[in-house]
Amino acid sequence: MDPTIGFLTTGQHKSYMHKRLPKHDKVGYTHLWRRLHIAAARGKENLQRVLGEVREELSCPSCLHHYLSFIALDKNQRWLHEDPEFFAYKLHCAANAHARVSGNMASYPPSYSSVKQRYRDAVSSAPRDPPPEHPFSPR
Repeated sequence: MDPTIGFLTTGQHKSYMHKRLPKHDKVGYTHLWRRLHIAAARGKENLQRVLGEVREELSCPSCLHHYLSFIALDKNQRWLHEDPEFFAYKLHCAANAHARVSGNMASYPPSYSSVKQRYRDAVSSAPRDPPPEHPFSPR
């Protein structure tokens, strides 16, 4: 893995993906986008679990490698789920960049406001996990 990929801007990342990613069959990136950013909204542990599941679902290990390394960290090395709306935006940009590489042309770049709205819609329609019980809470 290229260790600098988490530090690239969206534009640089798009160019990087155009040069490096292999072409392969279309996979369900809309589903992936929705699933990952809902997981991000639920917390880091949930996101990491879903990322592990997603690794097994996608058909192109090289693509997945770069795709996940890009969305996981921002340039300050913090998880993007700390700002889930920005995470959704970055994830959407990465999916669109990949779609262009694989021949499934998508609009690029998305507007931040439209991605924020899609994020809110997806999260509001996601099933809610019950909050964990605190071990020291009074009965």
